[in-house]
Amino acid sequence: MAFALIKLRIRLPGVHSLKEKRSRLARIRTMALKHNYSFAEIGDQDTWNDSQLGFAIVSSDGHALERQLSAFEKMLSQVDPELMVVNIEIERL
Repeated sequence: MAFALIKLRIRLPGVHSLKEKRSRLARIRTMALKHNYSFAEIGDQDTWNDSQLGFAIVSSDGHALERQLSAFEKMLSQVDPELMVVNIEIERL
C-alpha cells in the first residue's frame, strides 16, 4: 500500500467574496471525491482569492500512486482553468 499527502497553495483570480471562493473550492472537492482523494481546506480560509488545500491519496502500490499524482495537477486545471498553483508539496509515505 502507498500513500501521498499533497499540500497545495493556490490563487483564485477573479474571486471577490468568500461565497464565490467556496463555490470554486466545491468544484475541487467534487473532483477529489470522484477520484477517491481526501480533501480539506487547511489554510487561508478567511481570504478571498488564496487558499491552502490538503489532499491524501491511498493506492494499492507505488506505480498506481505515481500515475494518480501525475494526473493530479492536470485534473485541477480541468476543474478550474483560472486556478493558479502557487506552491505544491508532495510527501510520499
